[in-house]
Amino acid sequence: MSRKLFLSIAFLLSVGVSSGQNFTTDQYLLVQDVDARFRDVHIDYNDLRPTLNNRFMECLLMQIDADGLYFLKSDSSGLAELLMDFSTEISFTKKALNTLLESYSNALMRSKTILDSFQFIDFYEPDSLFFENPLGRYHLLSGESELKRAWLHILKYELLSQYLNDSLVECRDQNALNGYLNDGFQEEVDRELCFIDLLLSDPQRLVDDVLKAYLGAYACCFDPHSQYHLPEQSEQFLSPKKESH
Repeated sequence: MSRKLFLSIAFLLSVGVSSGQNFTTDQYLLVQDVDARFRDVHIDYNDLRPTLNNRFMECLLMQIDADGLYFLKSDSSGLAELLMDFSTEISFTKKALNTLLESYSNALMRSKTILDSFQFIDFYEPDSLFFENPLGRYHLLSGESELKRAWLHILKYELLSQYLNDSLVECRDQNALNGYLNDGFQEEVDRELCFIDLLLSDPQRLVDDVLKAYLGAYACCFDPHSQYHLPEQSEQFLSPKKESH
């Protein structure tokens, strides 16, 4: 896809997002507008469009939960079944977006509960920070216990990676080191909780995130370098290019 084509699609995908706490008819119709743009400009549209439903679910999860820390297999099964009959008809888009919005909200609440449950972490306990992602495909966790382990591993990794310069070597007391690391661990937890709380307290941001993920997944099914931009993101992306002319 050419640079000019990418810019035109990026601009189109930023139009039509209005304010409010629910999806609007214009937002549902935006999916049809995006589909029409790809149909007009993408050389392989006729070959890719019939197989889109085979790729859309994985692209969607990568857009809305790239780290795999929210959705479980049980969350995605109903949504995946729905998306197998993918359509740009407004009735389908309405059902799909609202189903995704509900699933995303519930997934955020579940992760919030898990994060709130963390107490003292023993950093001397043997553990593994190996993350398996077979063949580079999106990997859904099977249950809440696995999700809790994933959060624990991610947060420990984020914390310990800050001390790769061996700045903790001088601390020889196990209890003191555990206490010090737990303070840092709690900061990581609080940072994640703050992000989730911001989303859950702002319904419009949730709507925007879901729409962004949905249209981003659709664009990615045709071209991995195309992406959906919120209006302010599109303006930031295009403004330096406008100034250069």
